[in-house]
Amino acid sequence: MLPNSISTKEKILNHIKANIQMTVLELSAQLNITEMAVRRHLQVLETDGLLSSFMKKNMTGRPSKVFQLSELGEDFFPKQYKQIGMDLLQEINRLDASIINQAIVSRQERLVNRYRGRFKDKPFIGQINELAKIQSEMGFMAEVNETDSEEVAQIRQSNCPYLEIAKDFPEICRNEHKFYEELLHTKNIEKISSLSRGDSCCHYVIRKD
Repeated sequence: MLPNSISTKEKILNHIKANIQMTVLELSAQLNITEMAVRRHLQVLETDGLLSSFMKKNMTGRPSKVFQLSELGEDFFPKQYKQIGMDLLQEINRLDASIINQAIVSRQERLVNRYRGRFKDKPFIGQINELAKIQSEMGFMAEVNETDSEEVAQIRQSNCPYLEIAKDFPEICRNEHKFYEELLHTKNIEKISSLSRGDSCCHYVIRKD
């Protein structure tokens, strides 16, 4: 039984989570409220992107509109992925610290091989823009900051998907730096700020060879 303290919308989300898919009629019976009230709440939840719906054919009668959680709706429910990942890394590190570094290096090599072709025949600033685009695709919210020189570029990352892990495993930040070097074919890269050190962003300055 759901606690009375939570809102009707939260109760609807919980019922759909538990049953996977539900109709207005089913929700009305579960919540003991009118179908009209259920529809009103469902409309808001669907507009907010928490639910999706489709028409399901019945053996007899008219098709029924069925509601299910969207990807955003699934995120409404607490997940422990980050903590579980951290616990596993710490346990592996306790057993054999070298494995962590090997895994980070191996992942970096796979990413370099995956994205290397996107830099072919691009000029310096084109490569910088491509790298920022790749980082944004991976969740880093990267942007290129203009400079007065055509041979100096800056990339600013406002987010780090690995922030909590990077605080305990600085190898992740070091290998991100190497990721930049590998794709841009240069050692002239300076990291002047870092989210893992408490700065407001990760800020790279890149100079053309």
